[in-house]
Amino acid sequence: MNIYKMELERVKFVMKSYLRVRLAKIERNLIYIIEKDRSELLSEAEKIFAFNILENRKKHFQQSFFEKVPKELNVLE
Repeated sequence: MNIYKMELERVKFVMKSYLRVRLAKIERNLIYIIEKDRSELLSEAEKIFAFNILENRKKHFQQSFFEKVPKELNVLE
């Protein structure tokens, strides 16, 4: 029974590790995914995650930087 529990824990660990790496890659390559329209490679949950990150980054940059830049230089407007 202990061997089955160990194997189950190992499989859980591998799956969690795989998902963490996949989310990190999505986060790291977010601009490429959005610009090249590679979102068909993502699952629905990953698409939601990617677009949420994109929106949150836009809000952050808008609030922390672009509000202080003149309108004619603001590329997000």
